Amino acid sequence: MDDFYAARSSTMPPLTWTNFAPPFSMAAGAIADATVFDPHEQRLANLVQQYPQLQNAVAEYLASDPNDSLAEGRLKNALEGLLFGLVLERFVRALRVMRSGLNRMVVILKTQYRYIFDTETIQSVIFVMQRAAQAVEPQITELLQTLAARFNGRMIGLEFRFKSEESLTRKLSDAVVKTGQLPSEVAESIKDVLRYTTVFPDDTYATGVRATRAELTAQGYREVKFKNTWGDTGYKGINAVYETREGFKFELQFHTSASHSAKEGGTHALYERQRLLPERSPEWMDLENQQNAIFDAVQ
Repeated sequence: MDDFYAARSSTMPPLTWTNFAPPFSMAAGAIADATVFDPHEQRLANLVQQYPQLQNAVAEYLASDPNDSLAEGRLKNALEGLLFGLVLERFVRALRVMRSGLNRMVVILKTQYRYIFDTETIQSVIFVMQRAAQAVEPQITELLQTLAARFNGRMIGLEFRFKSEESLTRKLSDAVVKTGQLPSEVAESIKDVLRYTTVFPDDTYATGVRATRAELTAQGYREVKFKNTWGDTGYKGINAVYETREGFKFELQFHTSASHSAKEGGTHALYERQRLLPERSPEWMDLENQQNAIFDAVQ
């Protein structure tokens, strides 16, 4: 597999032309259409007019008419050639923009890992995200397990450390629809492809969190996010995001036994129902209040 990815790591070559149909080529095409082709021959506009959903005034005029004079017939040939050239040029420009986008869609994990998206699809982006997570996971998991044991904590849910493909597809798809961004652009905002949970006893929770943060920083991990919601209404816990030296971001949650039980046992089913509803709708708000009540009971 390493050879497979290495073979895909070179940047795609640019197109050999800079423009498919520059103005002079479109003009030349229009002249050829006017002078070479039969002025009364059936043309593209006639085909368009055969389909009601495609009919329009321009195509109606450009369609071949036996009553047209030679001059008008040649003029229609030239106009249709020119219009088709413009449409084709824009189409090819769009392809070039897409090709340029593909060249930009490179996920670089510093010098160690490099992946290129062959196509701008959700499936290809997810594939790259998963492969990147698998590449860095062993050392991250080992370190977090070591730190949890050292500071009197324990890792929970390691079997779920990789976000499922179904969940990742849903999250990426929703974000693409909501933001209008490309899947590869949205991927930059998703930090929980690889996620962990460390649980500390109540009496050593604060000490364990501080010690883990300090050690991760000392090991070269950059803290991207640290959100403490213990003083807020609703969800209780600390959600952090760290970045490896290679540039990969992963999520680390800090919980007590009580807050983790509230998250996984008490509110998870409610959340799964809530996320399918329109935000702020009456049923959505009712589920939100039920979750808040469960979390607010956590001491």
